[in-house]
Amino acid sequence: MNGPSSPLPSHQTVHDRSSPDGQEYYDSPNSPTVSSSENDNGTRQGEQPPNDLLKFLEVQKTELETEKNGFLNKISELEESLELMKNEFENMEDYWQEKLDKERSFYENQLSLSDSNFKELEIKMKEYEELMMTTDGIANHDSDKLSTIAESVSLECQVTELEEELSDIRSRLREIESQKNQEITDLSQAWKEKFQAENKNFVKEKEIYEEKIRQMEKTLEDVSSNLTKATSERINEKERYDRDINVLQDSCSQMQEQIRRSKSVSPVPPASKLRLLDNSSDKNSRQSSSRNCINQNCCQHNSSTPSPPAWLIQPPATGIPRYCNHSGSMSLDASFRFSDHTNSSHNKLNGPHLSDDVVDSVARAYQTMVRDISNEKNSISKELENLKVRASNKKDPVAASVARIWKSRIQHQEQRCQQLRSSLLQQQAQYKKILKATQDQHQEAIKNLENLMTANENVLRTHAIKYGEQIARLTQSELLVKSLVAENDSLVSAFQSLSKNHLMNSNNSFINSNNKFNLIKSFSVAITSSSSNQHTEE
Repeated sequence: MNGPSSPLPSHQTVHDRSSPDGQEYYDSPNSPTVSSSENDNGTRQGEQPPNDLLKFLEVQKTELETEKNGFLNKISELEESLELMKNEFENMEDYWQEKLDKERSFYENQLSLSDSNFKELEIKMKEYEELMMTTDGIANHDSDKLSTIAESVSLECQVTELEEELSDIRSRLREIESQKNQEITDLSQAWKEKFQAENKNFVKEKEIYEEKIRQMEKTLEDVSSNLTKATSERINEKERYDRDINVLQDSCSQMQEQIRRSKSVSPVPPASKLRLLDNSSDKNSRQSSSRNCINQNCCQHNSSTPSPPAWLIQPPATGIPRYCNHSGSMSLDASFRFSDHTNSSHNKLNGPHLSDDVVDSVARAYQTMVRDISNEKNSISKELENLKVRASNKKDPVAASVARIWKSRIQHQEQRCQQLRSSLLQQQAQYKKILKATQDQHQEAIKNLENLMTANENVLRTHAIKYGEQIARLTQSELLVKSLVAENDSLVSAFQSLSKNHLMNSNNSFINSNNKFNLIKSFSVAITSSSSNQHTEE
């Protein structure tokens, strides 16, 4: 076939179209002769084309899809370029419309200027005509004849050019003068507004800074008053602690003296004292050890810890105790009366409290006393057993009486020990509560003072920073005011120079206009004289 190559494979043969029955094609002389072998090959090849066709169609499909995608991309690009061209066209249309409007307005302004210039020229021409008429009237009055004026185009052109130049110069001078006046008024108004605004801001900042300074002075006064109060409170507490320490020292010394007196009073009869000589060394050693322990505790308490207040311990009475039995031993109510006095005084006073060290030292002192009493009790019990043995053996009435005395003393000592133990436990619990409350109170006071000091330091630091910033702003504002004053001076000098130059230019222009007017007059006189001369010659 003549034409483009078909999409079929190359091994297939393409025949011309024949009639539907197929007879014409094979009967015609141009029909090809096909052998049996060729028919077999054709049948074999007819089985293979579908796969090749599918592959070929797939390839064609992919190519068409790629081509389609390319066309779509081109279409999108063309649409974008069309949008850009549309926007550019609109922008160009706006631009040229604006240019046309400007040109139209400029043309209208030029027309108005030309109309005004034409009117001025007409007025000038009328003035010149009037002048010429007056000069002609004078000449006619002199000659009683009308003189012909020789018209010269060059002179008229010069006159018109001079008039136009004068009008241009005057219009320029007016414009320059109006512009300068407008600039001067704008500058003066702007300078006044700027100066007033700066002055108002400066006054406001000054008032604000003064108010802040007053507030800071008040805060400083409050802080100083709080500090003085805190220092005075600390001094008062220190004085109270010193007084309590002195009272405790006195009470300890009085307690030692009372213990010494109670130990020195010995109701033992001579017979029993002789029998107790063997144990005297042990008693003296125990007493000396107890006294040393009490003295050490008192010394430690006086040196390290603050003393309990005077209302906690009642000093014993001097001399012989009031509650002393016939054997010379002191009762508990006479020597230590803690409970009633401490409760009443604790309800009345709210002074400084005891610490744990004070309670421990007093408890240790009482423990030594208890040990001493227990040792004495043991010795008395041993001695009583000995007396019982002797009384049972010899039936001595004196020994029996002494035994009864010792029994009463032992019972009294037991009661005393029990009372002392209970009172010590109560006082220990009470002292611990008081110490805990005082420690909490002092810790809270210390924390409050520390927080107050840190807050005051932060406030002072922030105020110092603010003052530094304010000083920097004030210096900047001062420099700005100085620069504005200098700028104002320079503007005033420039304005004065401009006004002088303007006056000089106006004077020069006026002189030039007068000179030109005189030249025009001279030209007109020359023209009239020449015309009169020509007339006379004729």
